[in-house]
Amino acid sequence: MSRRDIKELREKLLDQGVALLMEQGYHGTGLQELVRNVGVPKGSFYNYFPSKEAFSAEVVKHYIEPFIRQLDGHFAAPGRERRNGVEGLFQRTHRGNRATRLQGGCLLAI
Repeated sequence: MSRRDIKELREKLLDQGVALLMEQGYHGTGLQELVRNVGVPKGSFYNYFPSKEAFSAEVVKHYIEPFIRQLDGHFAAPGRERRNGVEGLFQRTHRGNRATRLQGGCLLAI
């Protein structure tokens, strides 16, 4: 398996982890369901993550990184005042919430 394939499979596990943890929570999400949904043997999971706890921590990181990049984009833009950054972030969040009708929730607020 190539390095690219390994990275893609790890990303699929993390993406599926976000979906399952948001829907079912930590205790309601089993590794068997996770690996079945991604299409890998359960033993393969441990090639990517040492434990469910370590996996869950990586899922949170995977989930939050795009938000951190958005925040950086809103607040770190050259010449942009912080107030404009806050307003831009609010408007983008509001548009996203309307588009999804607030379905999906927040992984960190479960």
